[in-house]
Amino acid sequence: ANLETLLERMKKDSPRTQIYVQSVLPRAASFHLRIESLNRRYAQLATVHGATWIDLYPLFLQKDGSLRDELTNDELHLLGAGYEIWRDTIDAQVRDGQPGVPPGEVEAPFDEPEEDESTSSNAPLAAEEDA
Repeated sequence: ANLETLLERMKKDSPRTQIYVQSVLPRAASFHLRIESLNRRYAQLATVHGATWIDLYPLFLQKDGSLRDELTNDELHLLGAGYEIWRDTIDAQVRDGQPGVPPGEVEAPFDEPEEDESTSSNAPLAAEEDA
């Protein structure tokens, strides 16, 4: 199923659930135009269907259009520092309703936050349906 179908189905089946849609992350520079086009479409669909858009793309983007060198060793899979940025950005949005870090304001990698039950990497990342 495509994203629009999924969003329609989730809203129909669980109308009180907060839905988050995140951007596709950069890959090799040769993919950047396709990924940016896809992300524009996903952001539009998120808005139309009342989902929260989380734009991770600029946080992982290198000037040449590829995934930042310090966050990958193969231009596809993330290293630990990349997962920390991903986790921290989504966590801030889901828990606090804060938007992702604006482009250009990220210095990689993030410092590791102190771990407790509320910030554990084992904590669920998606908001549960309201009771």
